[in-house]
Amino acid sequence: MTPIKTPFFSPQPMVPVPRRFFVGAFALALASVACTSTAERVASPDTAMRALVVRQSGPSHHLTAECTGEARPDRAVIAGAMTADAASPIDAQAQLDRQLAELTKYVDGERGRLVLLERVRAAGTTSGVRNSHGREVLPFLALQRLEIEFPATVDIDAAFERVRSLGLDRFGSNIRVDRVDRNRRVVVLYRFTALGEELDRIHAQCRAQAMVRWCSAEGMDRAVCALLAGERDAQIKTRALTLRTQQLLNERGGVSSYYLNYPWRSEQLARVEPVGNIAVEFRGTLQLQITDIEQ
Repeated sequence: MTPIKTPFFSPQPMVPVPRRFFVGAFALALASVACTSTAERVASPDTAMRALVVRQSGPSHHLTAECTGEARPDRAVIAGAMTADAASPIDAQAQLDRQLAELTKYVDGERGRLVLLERVRAAGTTSGVRNSHGREVLPFLALQRLEIEFPATVDIDAAFERVRSLGLDRFGSNIRVDRVDRNRRVVVLYRFTALGEELDRIHAQCRAQAMVRWCSAEGMDRAVCALLAGERDAQIKTRALTLRTQQLLNERGGVSSYYLNYPWRSEQLARVEPVGNIAVEFRGTLQLQITDIEQ
């Protein structure tokens, strides 16, 4: 017979119970329980915790905790297009292919990756029209929209200057076929190779931190916590986890926060694309369910 103490000065007396029992359902609210995770896996800072445990009859325990973390993009992306004009469509395509070959050689040497998107063919009556450099504009245009990916540690300004010299003459992901475009556009974006894996690390750290803090709370039954270690960890299920980013500047202006729900969906992950090389913060609420635990 083992007495169980109700934590936090409950007026209920200690009640003896059999050694073999199912632990009833409870709700646990953790305030300021924080976990921090980055690509470098920085350890979580210690924070204060307040807990309230309520025992009820039922098949499971429920645990709610704050979850925070951060991750930094690992890819810098230059978005734009290359063009070539000529007196015939075949010549325009051949000239563009030569320019792309030079660009590919440079990108490969910088451990980057060239992503070719749409190729556009355009034509017009351009007799007597000259460009800003005084050169006659020829009637046939070949345009290749593309993205150039580099490691986020690259000197992105030097890289941008180099690809401009190799023929990049349309800038941003929302390009125009016409050269006349007086609006400045965001040219460099930052992306994650595996944001889902970064969020999984945050999730795992927050789960572990929540369990540690729960089991270290005054009055918790150490025998129950011991059962949750090791192979019994499979009994701890994530019921819900929603993470929100800080406000991030958009490519086309304005700021937005992005919401990601566990399990992660690819379309949600793809939207997290900061225009600067900054650490993205994620903050939300983790809800755990601990299924029937038999002592």
